[in-house]
Amino acid sequence: MKLSRVLSPILERQTRASFEYQWRHLPVGTALLSDQRFLERVPKIIASQELCVSPEWFQGKEIIDVGCGNGRWTYGLLQLGAHVTAFDQSPSAIAGI
Repeated sequence: MKLSRVLSPILERQTRASFEYQWRHLPVGTALLSDQRFLERVPKIIASQELCVSPEWFQGKEIIDVGCGNGRWTYGLLQLGAHVTAFDQSPSAIAGI
């Protein structure tokens, strides 16, 4: 049996547990929705720094935010005028949205 077949399910469980812990126990902080400075800048961060496209490009686009966590990028995409469908497998993450 390949080592990757054995490790893959373990790593997946660890990753899920890590994000679940993060959203349950660390819901506020820098670069999250609780950070007013981040909220004011997130549309520019997404357009100019993350994707390097004009903010107008997002107007009316249909976007799926897979693994949205607490919705920080979802919020920014909505502010840019996109139509966003967001989901996450962590109950703690989406409970805070």
